Amino acid sequence: MYEKEEEKLEDLRQHLEHLNIPTEQVDGAILQGFKRAKREQGIKKKGRIRKYSMLVVAALLLITLATSIRVSPAFANAVGSIPGMEKIVSLIQFDKGFTAAVENDYYQEIGISQTYKDATLTIDGVVADEERMLIFYTIKNLEGSGEMRAQRISMHGEEGKKLPIGSTSYGNESNNESDPSVFHGTIDMSFQEKLKDTQFEINMSFEDDHDKFDFNLKFEIAPAKDSGKTIAVNKTVSIEGQKITVKEIKITPLRVAIHIKKDPANSMKIFEIKDLALKNEKGELWTSTKNGLVASHISENEQILYMESNYFDQPKELVLTMSKLQAMPKEESYILVDTKNKKILKQPNENYFSSIDVVDQDQRLMLKSTVPENFQYELFTMYIDATGKEFYINEWGGGSGEKMLKLPEESYTGPLKMPFSYYPRWIEEKVEIELELES
Repeated sequence: MYEKEEEKLEDLRQHLEHLNIPTEQVDGAILQGFKRAKREQGIKKKGRIRKYSMLVVAALLLITLATSIRVSPAFANAVGSIPGMEKIVSLIQFDKGFTAAVENDYYQEIGISQTYKDATLTIDGVVADEERMLIFYTIKNLEGSGEMRAQRISMHGEEGKKLPIGSTSYGNESNNESDPSVFHGTIDMSFQEKLKDTQFEINMSFEDDHDKFDFNLKFEIAPAKDSGKTIAVNKTVSIEGQKITVKEIKITPLRVAIHIKKDPANSMKIFEIKDLALKNEKGELWTSTKNGLVASHISENEQILYMESNYFDQPKELVLTMSKLQAMPKEESYILVDTKNKKILKQPNENYFSSIDVVDQDQRLMLKSTVPENFQYELFTMYIDATGKEFYINEWGGGSGEKMLKLPEESYTGPLKMPFSYYPRWIEEKVEIELELES
């Protein structure tokens, strides 16, 4: 009955997963919502800061879709009495790990509120383990003066203690159809170390079309129930000659972390494993994280990839599968631009980039591009000048057929090398790794 609708939603999710969406914190990628992203397309987007270091790379896909989604009876019963949950059932339903956690009593009701000016913020509840926390909140605009948009979120432990936060992600607030002044949202936090704290202080700022609102609330949760389990793998697979070693897999109630290492001797630069999945003996699949942190980079060739958690499944057999890599030869994996003479000196043979321009007053590089419109990945995150000095791109923008990138404010020696972060080329070959489970 719902298969076609679910297929359409999955296609939409995959299309949106790599939208060019502004980021406002080094600690994580922040998506202000699909509606807002659409509104901002084609204009300058500020604050995108990319730094490749351990537990920084994050992306968020938070979409509240008012449509019929198949919900298990256990999940329906679990969320039936939770305030506000009826508006984000469809969001959580995209992640099997979260739905299973709620079904297994990992949701903790909080119910703490604060009113500031004409708005009231309520922390409804939390789903947490030692490595991840999903916070559910409701914001009520008493004057009803338009959409409430989260602008800044930070959280500390007891007495202002700094938490080991690796990424913080939050999304567009879902409007309550029965009451236009009420919005529901989530905050997704990932931690670099095991979280031991149980008392927290959260600071949140919102804005509507006319005003700004600042909140500061304290709440407490129960200690995490379980630390999870680790599967040692240390197996290497090859896809069209490109080798990837899976070192270990850590499974916690809210996510699966897969530690991989790409062979430095590979002839290709591997940007992404497109279809990484865990499959049990029944053929059921757990796939890449639908929201929150999707990867953390340890080094150029080593990273941790995050997936939906199968913690509560208790499989008899478990297989890690992959078949499609976004990859291209290393010698082609960049473009070279002469900003002084406004020339492209080198690019891949698709010749997607036709010309460049430099907006002198703002020192912005404008690239004319014919990269396919359905390829919604961000192509670049950094420049390297002729001396090897690296500069991270902290502002980008542009509309259809163009990319606008902020040039380094410091002095640099041209030409500039711009390595691709992603590129529309793929290689394919199905491989499987059988995992050894404890009996």
